[in-house]
Amino acid sequence: MSHKIKLIKLFSLKYAVLIALLLLSGCASKAPKATRSLTEAERPAWEAHRDRVQNIQHWYAKGRMAAKKGSEGGQAHFTWEQQPNLFDISIFGPFGAGHVNIKGNSRWVELTDQESRQYRANSPTELFHQVAGWSVPIEGLRYWLLGVPSPLTKVQFERFDEQGQLAILIQDGWEIHFERYEKQPIALPTKIKLTNQDASVKVIIQSWQSYA
Repeated sequence: MSHKIKLIKLFSLKYAVLIALLLLSGCASKAPKATRSLTEAERPAWEAHRDRVQNIQHWYAKGRMAAKKGSEGGQAHFTWEQQPNLFDISIFGPFGAGHVNIKGNSRWVELTDQESRQYRANSPTELFHQVAGWSVPIEGLRYWLLGVPSPLTKVQFERFDEQGQLAILIQDGWEIHFERYEKQPIALPTKIKLTNQDASVKVIIQSWQSYA
């Protein structure tokens, strides 16, 4: 049996970290909130907010995640610390079991599993194809978690809520719904749903720290 298949079984059956970076809860569904386009008068404020958030270089998030791809999936807890030149993500199964750590930057990424086995690659996309066969949008997720588009690729679609906050984003083949925000010094999401043709992901962020 290949390392890829072994790792998939380990993640999905024991520790639910096959979902690794795809970051929730089994809460009951709510009716979707109304969305709209921004008016010309509102757009400068949104663009200023977007630019400010995209330029936050150091932040920390803690929460829960769940993902499903076909018959595979699971739930886990996560922490994510983003620094200017490094991300450091930890995934934990129930009661802290099955710890997986993922760290790296735009040039390299390394995954260490609960048995201290390490997997390295030149990019997050390459790593996740290598160890799990998933296409994980880590580069975009670093911005989506903050409630803004990635500046690295083109935005295909966006809609806003009544407060002028981003509600729906389509980018890099993923549709992202920002279902709840927390008012801090700046508004940051606390509930996000991501879907593409293959996978469905939900994220609950329980705490944010920003060191902008």
